Amino acid sequence: MRTLLAIALSLAATTAAATDPSWLRTIGTRSHDAAFGLAADPQGGVYLGFVAPAKLDFSSLGLSGAFEPVGSHDSIVLAFAPDGNAKWQQTISGAGRTEVRDVAVTGRGDVLAVGYFFETLEAPEGALRAKGGSDLFIVRIDDDGKRLSTRTFGSKGSESAVGVAAWRGGSVVVGSFEHAIRFGDNEGKPRILAGRGGRDAFVALFDHAGEVVAAHAFGGPGADSALAVAARPGGGFDVLLAHHGGVLVGDQEIGSAGADALLLRFDAEGVLALTQTIASAGPDAFEALAVDSDDRPWVGGRVVSEGALRIGRREQRWLSQGSSDGLVLQLDTDLTLRKAVQFGNDGADSVQGLATGTQGGVLLAAAGVGKLTLGGHALEFDLPQAYVARLNAEGEFTAAAATRSSGVTQSTALSALPGGRYALAGIFEGKIEQAAGESQSVVGKADVFLRNDRW
Repeated sequence: MRTLLAIALSLAATTAAATDPSWLRTIGTRSHDAAFGLAADPQGGVYLGFVAPAKLDFSSLGLSGAFEPVGSHDSIVLAFAPDGNAKWQQTISGAGRTEVRDVAVTGRGDVLAVGYFFETLEAPEGALRAKGGSDLFIVRIDDDGKRLSTRTFGSKGSESAVGVAAWRGGSVVVGSFEHAIRFGDNEGKPRILAGRGGRDAFVALFDHAGEVVAAHAFGGPGADSALAVAARPGGGFDVLLAHHGGVLVGDQEIGSAGADALLLRFDAEGVLALTQTIASAGPDAFEALAVDSDDRPWVGGRVVSEGALRIGRREQRWLSQGSSDGLVLQLDTDLTLRKAVQFGNDGADSVQGLATGTQGGVLLAAAGVGKLTLGGHALEFDLPQAYVARLNAEGEFTAAAATRSSGVTQSTALSALPGGRYALAGIFEGKIEQAAGESQSVVGKADVFLRNDRW
């Protein structure tokens, strides 16, 4: 009986996956629009951070009302059901520039949106004013689209939150600050992070109620920032930093050959456990981070020209085929280098996002132009176009798919979905290709696309 039931459930899941529709949505105003942050819930619902400087009529998405920016740029969090129908929208706006930079879904099903704002930020309790150039915000939204809370943190300098991930029923938020910043209180005393240079990185931990549990600063004499955070299946989380001129981690001073990256691994209690340097003397950049089902971190970015990359004590040499090549580093659980995957052609190639694969390995979002071969998969573009690819646990390409338009297309966010699906967000110009040879024209100068597809 159990065997028959298992077979029946397997067939039902296979049938559902086979009939689950792929879809493409375009969202645009009369100006330049952008998308930052993409998250998915266990049922396959998708949540997108959208930034626009002009009016957006929600009827184009099947929702009521319209979005009218209060400042120069305002933001919206959009929720989509697995079938592509829009469920709700939540506006995040203010008198100046307000940008959502990342979104995440907590273990309780709430949606978190983080970013920064200038001047003021609208909230149910009234307008919140920035303390300095820009302050960071954390907006919590329930699964019906109702705003539950709005938290802001800032100082006399400029602060921004660029990454958020679920952690132990709460969340981890990362970004940068200037001078000093206060994250609530600790045992009745102000919890203040002091900067060491022009700009420092922060990692802040919150409980399920949105209260600060802990906060850490990482910085040196130059401009430093946390770029991405990824939760680990085994508990804890990893953070990717960029630093210039060295960075202080606890009592350890880590040097720099130029614009270097640093990977931090925190344990399940939120305590820093391991660090790994990714050092280069050239203008290489690493901005994407994911952790696979085996708790191995993957770091993505681009390499330029010829040179050497140092990961801990190991050196990885390369010669880019064009002005830049995409590079993905697979590290082991002790943060030593396991494999480096380089790809490109005679144009400019780069990795713009990574996501944990639901079938092991990772997914990558990238952009390129010309002829490109990823394992046994060939792509060719006349103009820079966005594409997504899949790497298995051994670092081998097993699939690739392009999102094409008559103009330039760029990837900005990526998320893995249940059932071997993925969601890809980005911007496009001209006409973007849809199913059955159809296309959708841009409304303004550059619109946002959201693609939900399977391999």
